[in-house]
Amino acid sequence: MEKKVYERHIISKVLMFMGLTIAILVFFTNSISKKQQERNFMSGKKDKLELEVQKLQETNEKLSKQHFSLLTDPIAIERYARENLNYVAPGEKVFETKNFKVLPKDDISDNKELKGKEKRIWADGFPWQLPAIIILISTLVFYITYCFENHKSYNKPETK
Repeated sequence: MEKKVYERHIISKVLMFMGLTIAILVFFTNSISKKQQERNFMSGKKDKLELEVQKLQETNEKLSKQHFSLLTDPIAIERYARENLNYVAPGEKVFETKNFKVLPKDDISDNKELKGKEKRIWADGFPWQLPAIIILISTLVFYITYCFENHKSYNKPETK
């Protein structure tokens, strides 16, 4: 009778410990996954901003070259005056044209490379699996110890 009470007591402790282990795993997995998702979102945002900075730097270089050519090159000055200021040389006829701007393909659609990074929840980063494995191994060691002790108590010769 005393053995059964002792066994029930040990089993209840094992179940309680396993339940606590599962609760801790769920809590840490949930909080870590939220942080990882936030980190991935910020990483995607950072990549978008880096692309934007690169495009702005290219535009800046182009405008700097155009500015320099307008300061030094008379042909560039004449072309700019004709195209943007509608200047005409004496004796020339002007024909009005429609200028349609065609956007590059990158400007029309979103960048597909960055879409996947924002949606990922599990990614490389903090190895949340390591604490889970440690907790599960400790639970397994506790359970094996319990089984070993329980097995020893069954094999003890009873003394009267």
